[in-house]
Amino acid sequence: MKGLILLLGLMCFNREVRAQLNLSQQYSTGFGQTALALPKGAKLHQNLWILGNHLEYGITNTTSIGLGVIPMYFKQTGIQFFSAINLGQTFKFNERESLKLSAIGGVNYSPRFPGLNDYGGLIASYSRKFSRYDLSTISYGYFVSSVYYPPFAHQVSINFKHAFKNTRIGVEVSAGFSWSHSDWGLPEWGTIWHIYHARPALIITKKFSENNSLFFGASGIKHSAYTPIDGVKELVFVRPVFGGAHYF
Repeated sequence: MKGLILLLGLMCFNREVRAQLNLSQQYSTGFGQTALALPKGAKLHQNLWILGNHLEYGITNTTSIGLGVIPMYFKQTGIQFFSAINLGQTFKFNERESLKLSAIGGVNYSPRFPGLNDYGGLIASYSRKFSRYDLSTISYGYFVSSVYYPPFAHQVSINFKHAFKNTRIGVEVSAGFSWSHSDWGLPEWGTIWHIYHARPALIITKKFSENNSLFFGASGIKHSAYTPIDGVKELVFVRPVFGGAHYF
């Protein structure tokens, strides 16, 4: 036991590794990406819950393209597979601030209900580096779907990352808010579908080198939906979050 504690201490507090956010941490967050532009030819691989993977490639110093896929389980529909491709353009204001505009499109597939549903959206992200140790990102996205009740038409997220000095350890605090309204294809009825979704998260990050990092933590979920048939239904729960990022 003493040997294990000593090993963990050496991993976390090795002063030979610089404390600032490394490359994989500067371009990624636990649930997405920052607005910083990948250099031309650079690649960023992100993993979430082992099965979710995304690869981003820098076409130029300001333009990147990405491809991702993640399976998710829903009680009503069972397992579903979501895949997406995105194209991003970054506008660099100065060495500390960047704005990134991204277009995303994809499909999801459910074995229980054969067929593909397509979706797409636009995302605007702004990132600011306060220091070598602190980075904040805020983003807004609007999404549409071929399904008549778009699941999350609007989404806002806030993320803050901090690297502790003289350690390999950092912390990431984030929150996401989503909401959607629909008339079920019957505009004369007015808005009869409401969804509100909140996702706060606290994540611990671990840097292994200049290009690699892992993270783990917890995400809270509060989901509220309304339909005339079911009324208001709410779900509140906490789930683990873990994954990693590799810059190469």
